[in-house]
Amino acid sequence: PTTNVKAGTPAGTVTYDTTAGYLKWCDGTNWRLTRSATRGYFVFTNTLYNGNLGGLTGANTACFNKLKENPGFKGRSDARLSADNVFAFLCNTTTCNNLQPSTTYYYASALDSSAGGASFTTNAAGRGTGESVNNWEGATYFNFSTDLNGFYYSGRAAGTTTLWATTPDPVDTCNGFTSNSAGLIGRVGRVRATSSTRWYAGNQPTCNLSRYLICFVNP
Repeated sequence: PTTNVKAGTPAGTVTYDTTAGYLKWCDGTNWRLTRSATRGYFVFTNTLYNGNLGGLTGANTACFNKLKENPGFKGRSDARLSADNVFAFLCNTTTCNNLQPSTTYYYASALDSSAGGASFTTNAAGRGTGESVNNWEGATYFNFSTDLNGFYYSGRAAGTTTLWATTPDPVDTCNGFTSNSAGLIGRVGRVRATSSTRWYAGNQPTCNLSRYLICFVNP
């Protein structure tokens, strides 16, 4: 990915991105990276949010801020951590933040540098994980050991037992995750589960209740 530069920045300027942890250079229009990250990351936030996330844009910002504030997740030094490369694993009423196709992502936890290391590779449509037997609470996944059974807001349709959907739940998205109304509900996934329950659990909370988020960092 590239990012726009301020007007007047000379082409050839090199600077160090202290947030992302790498050098980048100016081609006159964009900042370009001096190296390519080789891994994507699928990161549990360990932070609770109600259904008003400010839509996908607000949820993406929440993910970026959380990973920026907690730079010790496993693999952080290899992650391309920038605002245009970090997304919430979430759908609104019409679309989803989807992972890149045919790409390997490594599990990690924003608040536990020892967690993670297991991985999955998305298919040609950006769907994972390709298996149905592993939950995400173990030490090589999110190392989850807190309350609420690991429910996180997903907003996704059911998908299959091995592949999450790349389309939204037709109804239950807290109005695109812009509302914390007790009169609406939000689709959740469950970390302490296998099969499709990992991204499409049956007991959705009302949107005034707080649940976790999963974020992903593209390589």
